[in-house]
Order: sequence, then C-alpha cells, then structure tokens
Amino acid sequence: MDATRQKDGPWYRRRSVIAGFTAVLAFVLGVGVGLGDDSSKTAELETEVAELVSERRELEEELASSPSVEEVEQLTKRIAELESELDQVREEAVATAADLADREEQIASQEEAIAELESTLREQERELAELEEAESEPAAQPEPEGGCQPGQVNINTASVEELQRIYEIGPARAEQIVQLRPFNSVDDLIRVSGIAEGRLGGIKAQGLACVD
Repeated sequence: MDATRQKDGPWYRRRSVIAGFTAVLAFVLGVGVGLGDDSSKTAELETEVAELVSERRELEEELASSPSVEEVEQLTKRIAELESELDQVREEAVATAADLADREEQIASQEEAIAELESTLREQERELAELEEAESEPAAQPEPEGGCQPGQVNINTASVEELQRIYEIGPARAEQIVQLRPFNSVDDLIRVSGIAEGRLGGIKAQGLACVD
C-alpha cells in the first residue's frame, strides 16, 4: 500500500504540473495567433508551440501508463525543461507583440505627417494658381505724374495737327477735343464722340496724351 502511494504520489503531483503546463501553452498560443501582422514571426512561434504541445502529450501518455519512479523523475525533469522553454517562448511572444504595437504607432504617426504634407501641398497649389492668375492680368498703365513730359501731347494746348499724333485721333476728333477743352485728365477724352472705354484704353496705353 505504501509502495503504491509512493508510486502514485508523484503521478498526482505531476498531473498538477501538466495542468499548469497546459495553461501556459494556451496563453502562448493565444498571444501567438494574435500577432497576425508579423506573419513570419507568428508562424515560427506557432510551430514551436505546436512542437511543445506534441511533446507534452507524449509525456502525458507516458505518465498515464503508470511508469516507474525513475521514469517519472525523468519525465518530471523534461517537463521542467519544457516549462522553461515555454517561458522563453512566452517572453518572445510578448516582445513581438510590443514591437508590433510600436510599429503600428510609427505607421499612424507617418500617416499623420503625410496628411499634413498633402494639406500643405494643396495650399501651395492654391497660392500658385492665384499667383499665376494675377500675373496673367494686364497691368494698368498709370498716368504720368507731374504733368506732361517732353514729347507728350498736352490735349489742352496742342494744335489740331499735334492732337492727331494720339492713338486713333483723326481731324474730326481733334477738332472736338479743341472745342471741348479744358480737360481735367486724359480720362475726360471719353466726352469726345467715338471715344469709348476701349479706345480710351488704347490712348492711355500709348502714353502720348497728357494734361498739364
């Protein structure tokens, strides 16, 4: 009876060890399967765990066959080794999970930076379009300041012949200009018959007419 207890005693103690061993395996498997983003590393961990599970089952079958005390001791030693290996696998799985979390955080940060760059690029494109549009508009020719310059035609004092040097001013319009004097500015030439905004713009662009 005592011999039976001595023989059975290690068996029941080993059963509790196997139960804890199985729980550790379940945890490692759960962590390993969850690391889908790193397929290569996860595959290695799952393969290693599968091998450990297979060996654990073989040990459990040997224990179930009522081995001798010496065999139980050997199996117990091997189980301890397996538990140590599982601890290493578990630590590696946790480290891999932490590494994946860091990578995801880096990716999120990079995506945010890319979004900011795209926003800046769109703003620069808008500013460039506005600049190109502004450059395409013809610049208005300002009237000379300080009265008439040498070589210009003073529409308030020039003769009919001199007035005809001005853009699209013929004898008839030159006569009208003389009759409508004085003018406060070149813009007042719009009072002359036949001079509208378009022709006035041409006169101002020529830069010959002036008022002193």
